[in-house]
Amino acid sequence: MNQKQIRAAVEAMLFAHAEPVETDRLAKAVQLPQLSVGAELEALRGRCAREDSGLHLLHLNTRWQLATKTEWADCIRRLLD
Repeated sequence: MNQKQIRAAVEAMLFAHAEPVETDRLAKAVQLPQLSVGAELEALRGRCAREDSGLHLLHLNTRWQLATKTEWADCIRRLLD
């Protein structure tokens, strides 16, 4: 699995998982070392931090979770109502 594929897999798993998930659990799912997955999580966090992303990657102690940025809350609320 190359670097882009790892990042895509991590992003997909975070999107599909409703709750925060541990790095070691993500690493086991892609059958790679935690350090490799951790590096891709940090890269994804940087990508989400850009202005052109509607997502934010939260790092909650040892867990990670994708969330929408607060500035889009009104749009999301209208969509879901």
